[in-house]
Amino acid sequence: MYQRSVLDNKLRVLTSTMAHTQSVSMVICVGAGSRYESKEMAGVSHFIEHLP
Repeated sequence: MYQRSVLDNKLRVLTSTMAHTQSVSMVICVGAGSRYESKEMAGVSHFIEHLP
Protein backbone atom coordinates (compact mmCIF):
# COMPACT_ATOMS: atom_id res chain seq x y z
CA MET A 1 0.00 0.00 0.00
CA TYR A 2 1.32 3.44 -0.95
CA GLN A 3 0.95 6.64 1.04
CA ARG A 4 0.84 9.97 -0.76
CA SER A 5 2.15 13.16 0.84
CA VAL A 6 2.71 16.69 -0.41
CA LEU A 7 5.57 18.62 1.19
CA ASP A 8 5.47 22.35 1.96
CA ASN A 9 7.41 23.03 -1.26
CA LYS A 10 4.69 21.18 -3.26
CA LEU A 11 6.89 18.12 -3.88
CA ARG A 12 4.68 15.04 -4.19
CA VAL A 13 6.03 11.97 -2.36
CA LEU A 14 4.83 8.37 -2.52
CA THR A 15 6.08 5.99 0.17
CA SER A 16 5.65 2.32 0.87
CA THR A 17 6.90 0.35 3.87
CA MET A 18 8.27 -3.12 3.23
CA ALA A 19 8.96 -4.67 6.64
CA HIS A 20 10.90 -7.63 5.24
CA THR A 21 13.57 -5.49 3.54
CA GLN A 22 16.63 -3.73 4.93
CA SER A 23 17.21 -1.36 2.06
CA VAL A 24 15.90 1.82 0.52
CA SER A 25 15.01 2.46 -3.12
CA MET A 26 14.23 5.80 -4.70
CA VAL A 27 12.86 6.93 -8.04
CA ILE A 28 12.88 10.59 -8.98
CA CYS A 29 10.57 11.71 -11.78
CA VAL A 30 11.02 15.18 -13.21
CA GLY A 31 8.64 17.01 -15.51
CA ALA A 32 11.12 17.78 -18.28
CA GLY A 33 11.60 17.18 -21.95
CA SER A 34 10.15 18.35 -25.24
CA ARG A 35 6.65 18.50 -23.77
CA TYR A 36 7.78 21.42 -21.61
CA GLU A 37 9.82 23.32 -24.21
CA SER A 38 8.74 26.63 -25.64
CA LYS A 39 8.68 27.11 -29.40
CA GLU A 40 11.99 29.01 -29.15
CA MET A 41 13.65 26.17 -27.20
CA ALA A 42 12.31 23.30 -29.35
CA GLY A 43 14.87 20.50 -29.54
CA VAL A 44 17.07 21.52 -26.61
CA SER A 45 16.03 18.51 -24.48
CA HIS A 46 16.97 16.12 -27.25
CA PHE A 47 20.31 17.92 -27.68
CA ILE A 48 21.12 17.75 -23.95
CA GLU A 49 20.18 14.06 -23.90
CA HIS A 50 23.14 13.34 -26.21
CA LEU A 51 25.78 15.36 -24.35
CA PRO A 52 28.50 13.30 -22.61
